[in-house]
Amino acid sequence: EDEFPASTIGYEYQDLDMRYVQPVEARYPIDNILKLSDRNTLAVVTSHVQYATGFRQDLKALGEELKKRGILFIVNATQSFPFFPINVRSMNIDVLSASVHKWGFTGHIGTLFYTSSLFRKKYPSPSAGWMSVAPEEGSLIHTAKNTPFRLHETAERYIIGSYNLQPLLAFQTAMDYLKTIGFQNIRTRVMELTDYLIRGLKKLEIKIISPVASKKERSAIVTFTLEDKNKQCIKTLAKNKIFVGARGEGIRVSVNIFNNFEDIDFLLKVLKSL
Repeated sequence: EDEFPASTIGYEYQDLDMRYVQPVEARYPIDNILKLSDRNTLAVVTSHVQYATGFRQDLKALGEELKKRGILFIVNATQSFPFFPINVRSMNIDVLSASVHKWGFTGHIGTLFYTSSLFRKKYPSPSAGWMSVAPEEGSLIHTAKNTPFRLHETAERYIIGSYNLQPLLAFQTAMDYLKTIGFQNIRTRVMELTDYLIRGLKKLEIKIISPVASKKERSAIVTFTLEDKNKQCIKTLAKNKIFVGARGEGIRVSVNIFNNFEDIDFLLKVLKSL
């Protein structure tokens, strides 16, 4: 129910029958997902991390259950990639997409897109371009007209035309930079910062919307609410150069590696003054 619209609009536009799982205290228990699935279910679509609350789904456990039932597993990893690891094979993921503008330090360069080999064999590519076609032996590209051709077996089949190279170079540079820090170090740091933020919010007796009891379900996002003061809170924070997001009925804080405890202290100080 709380999915970002990028995970739902395309399917609704195709007039597919969609069933939306209701959250339980901002969580999506796997049992509740499976209860809405039956022999007619084609696929389950979920975000690895929910954009509005930061809830992190156990993809491995969910993927195992869906594989048993022969249900496709489609994952939106925009709010987790590249900070939180994903193994598409061990998690039995059939399709994965991730925009890297937020956590990928790259800006709006497009979307990473993965499909499994089994998925590509079963579901034809909806379109094709000159770079989608596997050239005949000895040829650089397919140029013949009115002759049979086949698409690449790999994800190259989704490449319609020439690459936009500059964003790809930027993405590679960003990944190299993050690797020098170490993704485990990054996860440890954002958890330290969110731990500190959560303790501060509890001390101020501010209601936390995000599920924070288990670190396995947490991410770099913490969402809280001041109820009817949310709009004023966001305006006041912005005046103090503290930038958060209005998401659903809450205020979303997304901590990153460039943040520190002093940033969070200042946030808490402003919240206390409201």
